[in-house]
Amino acid sequence: MIQSGGSLRATLGAKDREKLDLHTQSLRDIERTLQNSGTGPAAAACAPIGTGAAMDAYQDDNHQVVGELFFKIIAMAFACDLTRTIQFNWSGNTSSRVYTSLGMTEGHHDISHKSDDASFTKIRAIHKHLWTQTTKLYEELKKIPEAGGTMWDHTLIVHWNELGQGDSHTIRNNMVILAGGAHNYLAPQQNLWVT
Repeated sequence: MIQSGGSLRATLGAKDREKLDLHTQSLRDIERTLQNSGTGPAAAACAPIGTGAAMDAYQDDNHQVVGELFFKIIAMAFACDLTRTIQFNWSGNTSSRVYTSLGMTEGHHDISHKSDDASFTKIRAIHKHLWTQTTKLYEELKKIPEAGGTMWDHTLIVHWNELGQGDSHTIRNNMVILAGGAHNYLAPQQNLWVT
């Protein structure tokens, strides 16, 4: 038998009522977001995006195109007020993507487990490449007007790697880069080292 939220609530104890209320509130928040999509400050930019020609998203050489599409989707999700937070990975933590555009013939994960200078140089080149590619998200956010500026001015982007060094799996000395205007909350060019 299916019960309405009100009749179910009457049969529950205090802790379960609290859980049900939180669940119901979450559903209402989703409902309001869907009803109000495209009515926020950036509503003029809320529009369908073109995805271009069909391609294999899992093909290593397509990672830049796939990333750029995700950045457009991210910007539109913000412009349409469908979400306030998004998490994006260039790949999983054991990805063996081969960056042939960087002249590499071995996969990222395999290189990360080698403890020699040549491998460290390659890993730094991969990180620089991916972080440079991510600046295309910045450009998408800068195109969308919002609250006397652009969406870039009101967004915080956090870049990081889950490991400080792949060969030793250390979680110390991870560089974290904060980008975006973030409502001027953070000092410009503030970098944090997580130790």
